[in-house]
Formats: sequence, structure tokens, C-alpha cells
Amino acid sequence: MQHKNSLVKLDNLLNRHLDEIAAIKFQAGDIKKLLRDGKLTHARFQPFKLPENLEMDFGSLEIANRYLAYSSSISRTNGDMASVNHALNRFEDVLINGQVLKKENLDFMADMLEKLEKFLDSLTNRAKETLVMARLHINKLKSKNSFFFGVLNSNWELSFTPEEIRVEAEKLEGEIEMISKKSKEEIDSALSG
Repeated sequence: MQHKNSLVKLDNLLNRHLDEIAAIKFQAGDIKKLLRDGKLTHARFQPFKLPENLEMDFGSLEIANRYLAYSSSISRTNGDMASVNHALNRFEDVLINGQVLKKENLDFMADMLEKLEKFLDSLTNRAKETLVMARLHINKLKSKNSFFFGVLNSNWELSFTPEEIRVEAEKLEGEIEMISKKSKEEIDSALSG
């Protein structure tokens, strides 16, 4: 039961992170453009949240390893965003003190944001791959009695065919496209109304 619950928590976490990654990528692009134009913004990045020790609840070593790799990438991203936030705060301090920001410093920070945007693309892919595997596990375990399956099988390792992985990945992409389209329509409606 603990394994199933941890998979559901992982599914929720990854869905939330996919949404946050998209928002951060959009924000990074906006900040980058402003910096290239020699301007600043008060916008700052908010760190991703990670539950403590979620990997300890997985019965599958494959899922635990995927999650550990993913959470390491999230921690690295949080560090990068904190560095950008710190630099933007220092830039504001320079302006508050009546000094002029050097264009090369703004360009350097814009280049860092461009690298962050590219990294966010790979983070999106890693989140999707992990989410597909979690969903495959959830779907296969739905038909099993958690207690007896766990007792009779010393581990929760499940195998999936490439076709099963492809089908689940296509379902996930379809969900993401549908949500993105709906979100864009809502934003467009709010901006035009």
C-alpha cells in the first residue's frame, strides 16, 4: 500500500512540477529579454518543492532511482534560480546606490537565463519520463491486492514493453496539450475581456 501511495504522490508532484517548469521557462524568457534591453524586473524565481524522503517509500528500485535523478536535477535548478535571484537583487542594489549597470553584466545574466531555459527543456523530459513510469506502475497495480502482491513478491519491480511505454507517453502528451490549450484560451480570454 505504501508503494501505491508513494506513486500517487509522485504523479501529483510531477504534474505540479511540469506546470511550474513551463511557468519558470516563460518567466526566464521575459527576464532575459528585459536584461538584453538593459532593463530590470522585480520578478524572482520561486524554488521547486520536493517532499523529504519520498524515495524511501517506493517499492521499486527503478522508480526510486528515476526519482533520485530527477530530484537531484530539481535541487540543481533551485540553486541556479537562487543564483539568478541573488544577481538580480545585487543589480537592483547598484541602481539604488545611483550607479550604472554595465551592459556586459546584464548580457552575462541573460546568457545564464538562456542556459536555464535549455536545461528546463531537459528537466521537462526527465519529469515526463518519470511520470510515464509511475503511471505504468499505478495502472498495473490497480488490479492487484497490494498486501498479497507485496508479500508474495519480494520487490515491486514490474516490466513494461516498449509499446506500453509509448502508449502511456502519448496519453501524457495528449493530456499536456489539452491542458496547455485550455490554459492558453483562459489567458487569452482574460486578457481580451
